[in-house]
Amino acid sequence: SDAELIADLRGYRGTPEEALADAELMALVLPVLRADFLLAGTYAYRPRPALPCPVHVLAGTRDDLRRPALEAWGRETRSGFAIDLFEGDHFFLHSRQAEVLGIVDAALSRRMNGGPAATLQ
Repeated sequence: SDAELIADLRGYRGTPEEALADAELMALVLPVLRADFLLAGTYAYRPRPALPCPVHVLAGTRDDLRRPALEAWGRETRSGFAIDLFEGDHFFLHSRQAEVLGIVDAALSRRMNGGPAATLQ
């Protein structure tokens, strides 16, 4: 139900309470979020050819994903790979926005200058 999905979103602590309380906004976004959760819950990994571009993983130290799951992304590229961990949960980027943007900027700058965008860390 919508109420259950809103309760789940509230539990993730990543959506402002004002947004969750806005019935008109929720009517617009809940169908999309419901579809996203369904897709994520039914996804089955299938090996594919490695990507020709670097992969740079950014994750929170208190997110549900463990280090081996993050490192598995390294098998998905035949180019550079890096992991950066930030103090926080899945929504760490709310409090670490400047650092995240700095990493993205540095990776793009390296790539534009002919170097790899990511290096193993």
